[in-house]
Amino acid sequence: MSTEVIEQATRYYYRFEEIDGDPSTVEESPLYVAPPRIELIIHQNFFRRRILPFLEKEDDRYLVLFAAILPAICFIFDPLVFKGVGILSEYRGFAWSLAGMTIAASVATLALGPRFGAMNAAFAGLFLTSGLVSLLIGIALLPLSLIGTLMVIGLLGFTPLFSAVAMFRLSRRMIRNAEPHLEQASAVNVMMFTAFASFVMPYLFNLEFEKLLNKFF
Repeated sequence: MSTEVIEQATRYYYRFEEIDGDPSTVEESPLYVAPPRIELIIHQNFFRRRILPFLEKEDDRYLVLFAAILPAICFIFDPLVFKGVGILSEYRGFAWSLAGMTIAASVATLALGPRFGAMNAAFAGLFLTSGLVSLLIGIALLPLSLIGTLMVIGLLGFTPLFSAVAMFRLSRRMIRNAEPHLEQASAVNVMMFTAFASFVMPYLFNLEFEKLLNKFF
């Protein structure tokens, strides 16, 4: 008799099956949740302890210098990157348009950041794209920058790397400013959409810009 009770107690039902007896006596077994992988926990802890504090440093002087002033100086006194027959001259329309938007946005957000409310999530996407592009440009220019350290102007070649850090910090700050006005998921969605648009629009502008140059020059 006890064996039958045990067998009945351990009876499992699929959702499409009919339950024998009183359905109220059947308890639903919780779903199995796989334990998190150790590697993922390590990566999350490293990001929270090392990367986030680095990105959340409050240093407006650094942000103004490397997000607005030095990038503008680099484009004005550009000797061999985007101007003329520079090594990245075919992307000058892309770089100039993205830099123009980023410099204007950085000045506006540093001056009036919290007042933009939910729009800060959109600025976060722009700064994220600018940071990634600056990082790629800095890596591409690294060999020339190392050689150019013999000349003072060669030090400007390192500006994109420092600007990338400034852009990532601004992106993080804008997300935090947007959180009181948007849910976290919505803020991230707006940021990612704007990041994508911030890449596509300068890219399309670059295509038309090069067509105009080839037509008239």
